[in-house]
Amino acid sequence: MKKLIFAAAAVAGMGAFALESANVVGFQDVEAPQGSSMRTATFQTVSGEGYDLTKIVVDGSEGMGDVVAQTISSAGLWNGEYYYLTDAGAGVPDGWYKDGVGEAAVEEGEVVLAPGAAFSLYSDYNPLALNVAGEVKQGAYTVEFAQGNGMVGNGTPVEVDLTAITVEGSEGMGDVIAQTISAEGLWDGEYYYLTEDGAGVPTGWYKDGVGEVAVEEGEVILAPGAAFSLYSDYNALTITLPAAL
Repeated sequence: MKKLIFAAAAVAGMGAFALESANVVGFQDVEAPQGSSMRTATFQTVSGEGYDLTKIVVDGSEGMGDVVAQTISSAGLWNGEYYYLTDAGAGVPDGWYKDGVGEAAVEEGEVVLAPGAAFSLYSDYNPLALNVAGEVKQGAYTVEFAQGNGMVGNGTPVEVDLTAITVEGSEGMGDVIAQTISAEGLWDGEYYYLTEDGAGVPTGWYKDGVGEVAVEEGEVILAPGAAFSLYSDYNALTITLPAAL
């Protein structure tokens, strides 16, 4: 809970008492390494659901170096490539564009990330921070996941333990998570969600596909805004992440 105070209390006039409020607001920098990574917004747009792409401000980026390729459709499909351009680098107003030269701007409300929906990010710049601000998502939240490949992110301003994330609709060895959760954005392990019905082991996360080595609580931590890639043989999975409050 203390981590959440530090993430949100930067708003003027806000103190620890705000944790009792129905709407906790704040801002945070989601750090991204040079090169490739996966990220998501840690807040939702105030009085809205999800996060508007145009509200994400990129700090440390100039020119055409930063490209977001998003999988934000309900079917988990590749849904567009977006560029953050700046006046200093590209000679256009700072913001998000659908092209690398600044001819087609992304309009407010045009691209909205659902809670937990993640995007792949490539940057030539180091360091790079995604500035996000808004409301903390209330309660636990779910991410609907289609069959095949996709990404899921920690859309809260606090750390999330992998063992606290649950999967419904999954049986056996079909669901594999390959995470890029290190500070450098490196591939950091492959984890399986197994069930008693499918694999004959206690339902939960394992480091192997047969359930011999369980992931222990506190062993794998997903940082605020970090995301992981997911592959599933099953259709209509529901990923549930714990509440931040």
